[in-house]
Amino acid sequence: MRGDDGFGPELVFRIRGIPVHAIDAGTTPENHLGSVARMKPKLVLVADAADIGASPGEPALLGRDEIDQVGGFSTHTMSPALFMRQLEDLCGARILMLAVQPASTAFGQCLSREVEACLEELVTVFEEAFA
Repeated sequence: MRGDDGFGPELVFRIRGIPVHAIDAGTTPENHLGSVARMKPKLVLVADAADIGASPGEPALLGRDEIDQVGGFSTHTMSPALFMRQLEDLCGARILMLAVQPASTAFGQCLSREVEACLEELVTVFEEAFA
C-alpha cells in the first residue's frame, strides 16, 4: 500500500522456498515477539524500508544502536530499535536490520525500480547462502 514500505513483506514472500523462518510482521512486529522468541533463534534479521540517508534501493545491515542513530521513516506502531531491543532481551539472539532506502512510501504506489532491483539481488544472496 505504501510503495517501497512493502520491501519487508515482499522479501518474505520471495524467499518462501528457502529453509528459513520468515514472518511478514506487517506494521506490528511486536505482535510476533513471543512466537519468534519460542523459536530460540541465534540470529534475527528484520527487513524493512528505512530512511538511512542513502540512494534509493541501497541496502544496509544495521545493528540496534545504528538504528537509533539513523531515526527517520517508520510506519510501525513501535520503533524498530525498541522492537529489536525487546526481542534481544527475550531470546538473547543477535538482532540486525536489513534496511533498504525507499524511493517513495506514498499511498497507492508500487515498489520502485531501485527497491525491486535490490530485492532481486538479495533473493539471490539468500538462495546462495542457504543452498
